[in-house]
Amino acid sequence: MKKIAIVQINRLGDILQSIPAINAYKRLYPDHIVHLIVRKKFEEAAQLCPTADKIITLDTTHILRPLIQNQPEIHQSLSNLETWLLTLAEERYDIIFNLSYSPSSSWIVNFLEQHSGNTTQVKGYTRTTDGYLAIPDDMSAYVYAQCGINKPNRFHLAEIFGTVLGVDLTIKDWKINLTQTNHPSLEEIPDQFISLHINASSKEKSLPPDVTVELLNNLARTIPIPIVLLGSQKDMESVREVIYRSKHPKIYNMVGLVNLNEAAHIISRSLLLIAPDSS
Repeated sequence: MKKIAIVQINRLGDILQSIPAINAYKRLYPDHIVHLIVRKKFEEAAQLCPTADKIITLDTTHILRPLIQNQPEIHQSLSNLETWLLTLAEERYDIIFNLSYSPSSSWIVNFLEQHSGNTTQVKGYTRTTDGYLAIPDDMSAYVYAQCGINKPNRFHLAEIFGTVLGVDLTIKDWKINLTQTNHPSLEEIPDQFISLHINASSKEKSLPPDVTVELLNNLARTIPIPIVLLGSQKDMESVREVIYRSKHPKIYNMVGLVNLNEAAHIISRSLLLIAPDSS
């Protein structure tokens, strides 16, 4: 029996696209114990993974708050980080998969590698003994060379993650852990509807309000069925403007009112999903 760490400290969409690879890995190695390491802010997304044996969170707010306050306490931030790392290192992982592809994640993996013993295997970004970036596998080298803005990436992110974990994905691996929900607002949604994710994870990926209004008005003319709006609490102000200006007669506003599990239930029932990002 081996203990596996999968480091995925990127954003919500990256966590969701890691789930098929984790499912495939557990399908091939059911006796391995898999720990999924994510940022605390995105723990809810990690909980949708049905095959992770344990979810471990990195509380970046707790670690960074002393550093960014009016009178920075750098040593306190370093102490908070070290405490978290030492606790994690006690797990003594046999294999560490880093799916984050970020400088910060490489240092975390390097720390775990040094404290887990000489037999620990690593795939994904880590560090050499003198601190330089180390890329121990071919797919991670490909990501370093060809993935990113204005780079000619030809592989889906889920396939990249699967390759790093050494698995081939099947249709059955694309499943998430949906739990029952009794949210009263979900009962108000009709049987046939379109889901529209109102914004994205960052401003540059989001549709401007004018474009969203135009989209809703065009849908009202061409596909006159109800629209369910999805989004987080930070989108609540912008969605009010969109609804006020839209001429669509049947809008159900769920922005900021449902959690990720409930949003997934809504999406699974949709005839069509329109979304610029993580949905």
